[in-house]
Amino acid sequence: MSGSSFKQTVLDRGKRIFARSPPGSLLPHMGGRPLLVVLVGARGGPAERWREFGRDVELFGLEPDPTEHRRLTDARSPGERYVCIAAGSERGHARLNLTREPGCSSFYAPNHELISQFSSELSHMFEVVGAIDVETAPLDEIVAEHGVTADVLSVDVQGAELSVLRGASRLLDSVKLVELEVELNPQYVGQPLFSDVDPFLRRRGYELLGLRRTLWRRKSRSGANSSVAGGQLIHADALYLNRAALDRATTSAELVLFMLALSAYHQHDFVEYLLDEHPLAGQLSGSDRLALRAQLVPPVRPLWRLARRALALFHLPHHMTLRALLVALRGTPADDWHDPDFF
Repeated sequence: MSGSSFKQTVLDRGKRIFARSPPGSLLPHMGGRPLLVVLVGARGGPAERWREFGRDVELFGLEPDPTEHRRLTDARSPGERYVCIAAGSERGHARLNLTREPGCSSFYAPNHELISQFSSELSHMFEVVGAIDVETAPLDEIVAEHGVTADVLSVDVQGAELSVLRGASRLLDSVKLVELEVELNPQYVGQPLFSDVDPFLRRRGYELLGLRRTLWRRKSRSGANSSVAGGQLIHADALYLNRAALDRATTSAELVLFMLALSAYHQHDFVEYLLDEHPLAGQLSGSDRLALRAQLVPPVRPLWRLARRALALFHLPHHMTLRALLVALRGTPADDWHDPDFF
């Protein structure tokens, strides 16, 4: 879960205002094939980051809820396909708890002892209103059955992330990036936490690139809101790089696939570093490198330049100034607080 639909809509619209111009096709630089993203827990559809690249990206989604699977299938764009199944560590069936807020549905029971300490809205969202029996299978088997060659793995399964990873041993050898929601405190009873997931991926040759945190804030029983500060770290969106796979890359097409994935997650400094320093970039002509830089590293637009100059008047680092201003402008505390989408 990543906050309310309203908040996410506002964030998405804000990002589109300052979004990159649609790039030309990168297919000639990627060996003629698009980047393929596997969405495990595809509820809500793909993030805007993937749509920005048009036909250079294809999506393969898993969604075990039949109602949401039908909606995704009916609304899909070219280059998208969805399967009604859940990824797990083995083949079988599992009980999916359906919550009042569909995005909170999980194979684990909500941890009401923790959730009840925060806003009543959160307790309402996590209320279980039903359950369904769903089919499960290892992700390695699912992608093999459907002929999928994955480049990016995006996992949002409300506490079952480690089970998904354990069933994706072969896939984890080859994918370039893994994005997944990780729990820092247990929203669900008995679920694995970030402290379980992070060592698992590091043993497979992955390194952590980004962590977009979400904090929940407790409210006073008296209703007084004397401060907008505070909050407890609950979950985060983590981004991992398969360093072992990057080190094994042998062609410039593989490198460009890495760079496209990194660009989608706003890792523009890494893209520029690879263009400047990676040995495989030498297989590209100077004009190709210039074109790739223009397509994958969006320029700073005039409005952002003006904003930076205004913030510089406060004589503080920009990120600290921006956070201070946003907090000061709040009339009342937010039930949850998300880091900006830095990746």
